[in-house]
Amino acid sequence: MFSPSGEGEVTGYSLRGAPDGADVTPSRAQPDGPFQFRVTGGRCDQEYTFRVAAEYDGGEVLSEPSIPVRPCVAPGRPAAFTAKGKNHGADLTWSPPENARNATYILEGPGNHPQAPTGTGAEVTGLKNGQAYTWTLRAKNAAGESQERAEARADLQPPRGQFRNANNNHRDTLIRPGPNPGREAGRIPRGEYITMTVICQTRGAAYTDTDTGMSSNVWNKVESGRGNGWLNDVLMDTPKGGYPAPPLWECE
Repeated sequence: MFSPSGEGEVTGYSLRGAPDGADVTPSRAQPDGPFQFRVTGGRCDQEYTFRVAAEYDGGEVLSEPSIPVRPCVAPGRPAAFTAKGKNHGADLTWSPPENARNATYILEGPGNHPQAPTGTGAEVTGLKNGQAYTWTLRAKNAAGESQERAEARADLQPPRGQFRNANNNHRDTLIRPGPNPGREAGRIPRGEYITMTVICQTRGAAYTDTDTGMSSNVWNKVESGRGNGWLNDVLMDTPKGGYPAPPLWECE
């Protein structure tokens, strides 16, 4: 914006100093205004100084230069930064700051993740289950970094599931105090099938069910009305085909 000249008969005003390729609106201001120009374009990592030329029939007179400015400002804090925990990791999502839709980001926190993610999301891997983690996020462009950091937190507590025991027609099923066929922490009588809470899965000692011949080294941490402890996966009606088998997580 500028003030009109108070001297002579001005025929119009034009802007000097716009970068190459920039859009200047209007291209020339009339003697009665409006007394402003809008400049769109330029590089955020460069400052620009402008002058207004008051045009007369016999030539032009330049104003004093404006203060140096950039065609952008440092971004604000990223919005809606959230972390959703998953087995050994988390999915992070956010929205760009209102004043910097094309910002890049600086992500800090635990686990394996990109340090300078692009877009509006990042995956974190390599975390230990059963703990809570916090990440911070800053937006960045050529004009600088956001002064405020967004913060997101995820608690990687394994989601519990409800499943029944299996293969219990011939003998009592023993719940073990650890992930191995050792001592007894509980007992499900032969022929009884109950729904129990499965907290998580872990790998332990190999176990073979003599009735079915099935073997596994995967153990389920369970809570039940018949005792709390560990049951081998061949003795559980849990999802198969993976370790851990979704929706279950590994214990640590």
